[in-house]
Amino acid sequence: MGQSTGSGDHIVFYGKLNLWSALLQARHILFWQPTIKALDWLFRLAGKRVYYVATEAVDAREYTSYAKILWNMLPEHEREAIVLESKTRFLNYVDGLEKFRYARAYVFGTGPTLEEAYDFDFSDGFRLVCNSIVANPKLLNHIQPHFIAAIDEVSHLGISRYAEKFRADLVEVLRSRNMLFVTIAQNGFILVANHPELRNKTVLIPCQTMPPNYNLLQDFRLPGFVSVLSSTMLPIATTLAKDIRFLGCDGKSKVRNNEDFWAHGKEAQYQVELVNSGHLCHPTFDLHRQAVTYDQYNDELASIILRGEQEYEMKFGCLRPSNTPVLRERLIR
Repeated sequence: MGQSTGSGDHIVFYGKLNLWSALLQARHILFWQPTIKALDWLFRLAGKRVYYVATEAVDAREYTSYAKILWNMLPEHEREAIVLESKTRFLNYVDGLEKFRYARAYVFGTGPTLEEAYDFDFSDGFRLVCNSIVANPKLLNHIQPHFIAAIDEVSHLGISRYAEKFRADLVEVLRSRNMLFVTIAQNGFILVANHPELRNKTVLIPCQTMPPNYNLLQDFRLPGFVSVLSSTMLPIATTLAKDIRFLGCDGKSKVRNNEDFWAHGKEAQYQVELVNSGHLCHPTFDLHRQAVTYDQYNDELASIILRGEQEYEMKFGCLRPSNTPVLRERLIR
């Protein structure tokens, strides 16, 4: 695990009698071990919110439950105020970008073709990067991004040394550059709770299981898709422009080791030891991801692009060959 940034003063240990009194008063209860079903039913009947964060339990999905707890604990009016503050920050920033009058947006994944970014000049469009690109100052200097996005509860908002390193790099980048960090409100609130210095550079957008969103200015919500590209980066890109270009969005590589589900370009890759720390801290995460993510990712991305072309007259093009079918078909030659 990474190091805690908090004091730990909020952690209190109870004896058995005092524990039951505290449980009766609590609104949110976390179980680190499987519990008796009747006890679970009793707590829920009493109006309490129950979470399972047993690390080894395959059905618990502790990594996603843990990330959302702080957000769920907030009263509804506080959540609404935070979202409104983020929306205002996003609108003001986009208003400031309008002076560039770009008709194009560039979206950067972390796949192997990202290594070819230096072959291109991206100064004619809005630029959006994600995830571990934050670790490469040289690449950031070349791309000069306007936004960075990350949503992963394990790699970016989790407890591992990998997530700790990502957040340290993110803090440094946001302090030194004129760009915004965009993430899902339900997962990302834990970041600003532990790093209040990032609040003025962070946009928290609520995620809802709804159709694709092509204009965040009109509808401030993210669709509940499985990847940061589909759920977060494309809603931003299509808000800014109608011509979207991709680089580093390669899907599963046929020639490189897909060491952490995807292959990563050398320009955006942390050490293997750091990657493994995420899996050690959250041992059920990869089981869930391997079961559903890749086919779902391909289907979701295809639906977004096809609908954007048919209903909104948008154009999508890939700057280098991709293994993702919908992008492979749109290679710019």
